[in-house]
Amino acid sequence: MTQIPQRKRAPYAPAASVLTAIRRYRERGLPEPVDQNILESIGVSRGNAGVTLTALKFFGLLNQDGRHSEKFDAIKRATAEEYPSVFLSILQNSYADVFVIVDPATDPRDKIDDAFRQYEPAAQRERMVVLFVGLCKEAGVNIANGESGTQRDRKPVAERQTRGKPPERKAVQSPSEASITAESPPIDILKSEPRVNYELVAALMRQLPTDGRWLSNQRDRWLKALTANIDLIIEITDESSN
Repeated sequence: MTQIPQRKRAPYAPAASVLTAIRRYRERGLPEPVDQNILESIGVSRGNAGVTLTALKFFGLLNQDGRHSEKFDAIKRATAEEYPSVFLSILQNSYADVFVIVDPATDPRDKIDDAFRQYEPAAQRERMVVLFVGLCKEAGVNIANGESGTQRDRKPVAERQTRGKPPERKAVQSPSEASITAESPPIDILKSEPRVNYELVAALMRQLPTDGRWLSNQRDRWLKALTANIDLIIEITDESSN
C-alpha cells in the first residue's frame, strides 16, 4: 500500500511574540525549560504562547524539552553587528524549502505566498507568511514588496463595495488580531526619535482590552509583563548622580 506523504508544517505565531522571546534571551536570558507560562511572564499573550513555543522549536532555538539549543546560545553571544547574519542563517536553515523558491529581498510578495502552499495548515498560511516576512526584516532583509497578493486581490472589491458610500470607521482590533499584525509599525510612544527600542512595550499596549474591561488575573499578568519589559529596556539611575 502506497503511503501518502505527510504535508510539511510551518509556524504561524505573531512575529512580535517570537521576537519578544529572542530579544529577552539576548538581553537577560530565559529560565529552563521554556514553557508557555514563562513566555506569558515576559509579555507573550496566553493565546499566542503555545504557537510561539512551537515556533521557537521549529527554528531550533529550543530543544523538544524546552531547553536552550546551541543556535539560541549563538544568538545570545552574537554582537549587534553579527546578530543579523546569525539570525538569517537560522532562518535559511529552517525555511530551506522556501529560500530555494524565493528570495524575499527581490521577489514579489505573491511569490512568497506561493512558496508557502507546501505547508499546512492551509488556514494559517497567511499568518505563516507574515511571520516569515517579519523575521526576515529582523535579520536585515529588505523585503521587496510588503503587500500580499491576497490583500491586493481584496482591495478592488472593497473599493467597489464602498463606492458612493460615506467612509466607515475602521474597526478596532481585538488583542489577538493586534498581536498578529507584526508588520504594522510600533506605537509612536515618543514624539522624538527614541534612543531605546520600545517595540516590546508597544506590543503590550496593543494587547489592552478593546472593550475597556478585563479579569483581575489578566490585569496582573499584563502589569507583570509590562514591568519586566520596562526593566529590560530602561535603566534605573540614582537621582543624586543627575
